[in-house]
Amino acid sequence: MSKYFIDIDYNKCINCLACYLIDKDDFDIVNNRIKIKNRFISDDKSINNVKKASEACPVNAIYYEEIS
Repeated sequence: MSKYFIDIDYNKCINCLACYLIDKDDFDIVNNRIKIKNRFISDDKSINNVKKASEACPVNAIYYEEIS
């Protein structure tokens, strides 16, 4: 099973909430900002949802990288 590292570039993020609306399991809203619940994920459902959220981001602020 692959493991992924997830990050958000807050210099790009415009808080449009697209990622949160697609994937409430991995993204959250804290103090009116999008936050990642867990920077390291390995289950297939989370990986697929983060990929969908990343593709939906209008400013390409969500990054994910396979680390194992």
